[in-house]
Amino acid sequence: MEDVSRVSIYMWDDLPMASERGSIVSFDRPEGTTHYYEVVYLPEGNVTWINAAALAEEAGGYLASATSAEESEFLFGLISDEKFWYQWDETHNYVMNGPFLGGFQPDGSTEPDGGWMWLSGETWSYTNWAYDGMEGDDDSRDNDQPNDSTGNQAAICFGEVNQPVSTWGDFPARFGDLAGGEGGTVYGFIIEYNTEP
Repeated sequence: MEDVSRVSIYMWDDLPMASERGSIVSFDRPEGTTHYYEVVYLPEGNVTWINAAALAEEAGGYLASATSAEESEFLFGLISDEKFWYQWDETHNYVMNGPFLGGFQPDGSTEPDGGWMWLSGETWSYTNWAYDGMEGDDDSRDNDQPNDSTGNQAAICFGEVNQPVSTWGDFPARFGDLAGGEGGTVYGFIIEYNTEP
């Protein structure tokens, strides 16, 4: 993961932006366990993946892991409303990114697709990366994901085409403008809990 020493970490009590924590909802996962999920909406945006991970941990959970197609679609259903999505300008051909997930790539991983892990420690076996030519892709660039296009894209958001989608893209862990982050905006993240909070 990139050098994050310049990123300030805020907790719920000192978060310098409005946040709206949603209701806890449950999902029966394909392997037979029930997990619980909470969507956090940030109307002003600008939280980094690093800070979202810290807030999820403070809440007693972790940034959500999408370990199956069923779980990924369930999570997308929680954040499919366009209020959770940021649309880039012409410099990025108007692609959109949605909330953060708990996938990350440790330092030293083979780029662009080696070593991905979930913060939860669950096995990384299912992926749902965005790909060129998929429905909703109006971006003329070669934009298969993950692509590590800026050389430091080690965290996951939903999106990467021109409409809200359940696929994922790789982004810098400092992505977001909070405390020296990198461009763009993120309007939310999903906290996952192993037991009902």
